[in-house]
Amino acid sequence: RSGSFARPAKTTLQGEALLARSRRLRLAATQAEEERATVDETVLQEVEEEVVMEEEEEEAPPPPSRCEIVESELLSAISSRSEDKIDEETKAVIEQCVSELEQDGGISNPTASPVVNGRWRLLYTTRPGTSSPVQRAFTNVDSFSIFQDVLLGRTNGPQVNNVVQFGDLGELKVEARAVTDTKPLAGFEPRKGEGLIPFLGKSYVTPAKSPNTRVDFQFTRAGFVFGPIKFPYPVPFRLLNDEAKGWLDITYLSPRVRIARGNKGTLFVLKKEPT
Repeated sequence: RSGSFARPAKTTLQGEALLARSRRLRLAATQAEEERATVDETVLQEVEEEVVMEEEEEEAPPPPSRCEIVESELLSAISSRSEDKIDEETKAVIEQCVSELEQDGGISNPTASPVVNGRWRLLYTTRPGTSSPVQRAFTNVDSFSIFQDVLLGRTNGPQVNNVVQFGDLGELKVEARAVTDTKPLAGFEPRKGEGLIPFLGKSYVTPAKSPNTRVDFQFTRAGFVFGPIKFPYPVPFRLLNDEAKGWLDITYLSPRVRIARGNKGTLFVLKKEPT
């Protein structure tokens, strides 16, 4: 009888040992799962931080180029003028900025680039004695808003049109056909002479410094628009022949700024209008 009672005691001990071992295994499994979860969360957090850093690096704008810095200095100097007055220091800054930008040139082959097309606001211009009184009057950026619409991509003929806005009253639009190296016009002859009519100013006769930089033009018509009233500009362009022609050399071009010099020695600084 005593031997028959020993086996259940042993079995009980074995069962308790198995239960204890099972609890230890479950505890170890739980701890391992928690450790894996902690590792997963840490890894996930590190990955998220890396993604955010990469996105910030992608979104961060590149540092401005030297030309962009000079452009900003030029625009700032021009905007600091007081009406039609400019002090020698500001003038020197403008001349230095223009010189540096012209040395760079900006976008190559500017007259062949689509960047040149669009509306440009005239911000600054010189008015040398070789320009005509009409030109000096209608390039007065301190009295009017002056724009140049460059339409070299027109399928029915490239144009360069000047628009002078008189506030809310109206505007004067002067249209000119345009000719470039990539947009020739059969039978068109560029301006040849210095000018026979003193009132219209003296023109320089110099070749373009490099291909795809010059726009030859010929004024074709002009007119005033004041609300519903329209009437022509009283200049017979068709009778002026060579006097109605001229050229613009684009000496610097970027998506923001364009610098040009005309056949009468005038410097033009223009800023592109948003589309």
